[in-house]
Amino acid sequence: MSEKRKPKSHVFMGNARWTGGRSWEFCGEDSPWYPGAPPERFLGEPNKLTPEDLLLASITTCMISTLTSHARRYKFEPLSYESEIEGLLEHTDDHGHIFTKCKLHVKMTVRDEDERKLALELLEKAHDDCWMSNGIIAEVTIIPEVIVAD
Repeated sequence: MSEKRKPKSHVFMGNARWTGGRSWEFCGEDSPWYPGAPPERFLGEPNKLTPEDLLLASITTCMISTLTSHARRYKFEPLSYESEIEGLLEHTDDHGHIFTKCKLHVKMTVRDEDERKLALELLEKAHDDCWMSNGIIAEVTIIPEVIVAD
């Protein structure tokens, strides 16, 4: 009988620095610096990534990464994958402004009906296993659309 592997812990690092006004830059461990600022509706600057963008991006890109990890085990690769995420930032008495809900719209194209069924199963598993969506207070809902190519 094979012994079950113990889950590992991982440390990730990031950096941020103020660049003047309400602007900043951030980078990950092995990534370039990216400019950022609060959203314009919170008196930030236009055309810069916001903390809200980054939170939503972490959820949607984690879903793609988790999906492709599971799909690799089945030698499954969709013809296409696109997603759009909508996050609701609400004011609460307990926490101030927090994201309470996120809707992730996923559109995937596959080759046939068997792949469509597998894609839906893998999307559900990716949703269950996505570290980013599991690590926030907001309820994350996936709204899948899996299309069989003509």
